[in-house]
Amino acid sequence: MERTDIEEDESFIKWSGKMVIELKYSGTNTYLVRGTDGSILFDTGWAGSFPQFCRTLGEAGATVQEIRYLFISHFHPDHMGIAQEIADCGVKIVTVDVQRAHIHDADRVFAKEGNCLYRPIVDEDVCVISCGESRLLLKECGIVLSCKLDAPAPCRLDAPDFDVARWGSADCLHQHQQVI
Repeated sequence: MERTDIEEDESFIKWSGKMVIELKYSGTNTYLVRGTDGSILFDTGWAGSFPQFCRTLGEAGATVQEIRYLFISHFHPDHMGIAQEIADCGVKIVTVDVQRAHIHDADRVFAKEGNCLYRPIVDEDVCVISCGESRLLLKECGIVLSCKLDAPAPCRLDAPDFDVARWGSADCLHQHQQVI
């Protein structure tokens, strides 16, 4: 993957290439972050949107097979509704340890709605990591950051088409900034 217009400092990397692709299909901010050795998908859409997800992914020139990890920011129905369908394609679901207790929060919402398209996440398909471990996950996919892997300050992906500040609550935002 070629990156252009790179400016680096101690904790940020900026680029103008299409390393980060916003996938617009379900009303949720869903992003594909492409690395040299695989991609990471950030969040999904509502239950029942898997066909639209696949179509939008294809229109972006990507495939489910290139996705190594699905990172779920938080477990609201619109951010994880098709997570298990994506995991069934060989993608590993990843979340940070502070979200561990919430993995099945949306199950009750979908059950109350009677949403028969929703498939609950299989616990064995989830990898729970600490915020510090997330940099290794990025490196594994060939996503290069300008900071050192063991640097105490958070590394952030800062791209024109990837705005972390648009995600979730203040607690989630804090975790996102540390995770990335």
